[in-house]
Amino acid sequence: MNDAAENDAAHLRSGKGHRDENFPVASHLIHPRHRPAVLAFYNFVRTADDIADHASLPADEKLALLDRMEAGLLNGTGDAAAVALHRVLSAGNLSPQHARDLLTAFRLDVTKLRYQDWDDLIDYCRYSAMPVGRYVLDVHGEDRATWPANDALCAALQVINHLQDCGKDFRGLNRVYIPVDAMAAAGSDGSIGSSSG
Repeated sequence: MNDAAENDAAHLRSGKGHRDENFPVASHLIHPRHRPAVLAFYNFVRTADDIADHASLPADEKLALLDRMEAGLLNGTGDAAAVALHRVLSAGNLSPQHARDLLTAFRLDVTKLRYQDWDDLIDYCRYSAMPVGRYVLDVHGEDRATWPANDALCAALQVINHLQDCGKDFRGLNRVYIPVDAMAAAGSDGSIGSSSG
């Protein structure tokens, strides 16, 4: 990996931007003063997600790049998307924890290819989906009492996304989010491909 790759993961981006998502990102419903914070978070998350989903990048390189993104998030150097989010978090006195939780999910995407049951999948959603809504709530200064409703909504949207992308995830990454026990209940032995990463 060259120095540019080590310092910035932008070259691994899929080309997908916030206008290409099937959900609104920093829509006009969000006050203009909050949109830069939401877009900085989105760009960080999209970059990390594209690393985890990269079809040809070896797992150890993916994990190393995700580690570099976390370091940049915390110290404000290195990857451009991490530096930009670091600045936004510092300026708004916001915690980096939501972004760090998402990095945990992306590391799971690299290392864990199957989920045994609903609880296992929801534990993944705790890192992959819930932090997104929690971050938006924090940006808006909302009380943490709003988190349980957020968590349920974000987990539901994540599971819908898993179903939508199921074939692509399996064919491209040998990753299946439908729990093994649910597949068994539907008549599958749940052993498609390898059971772990």
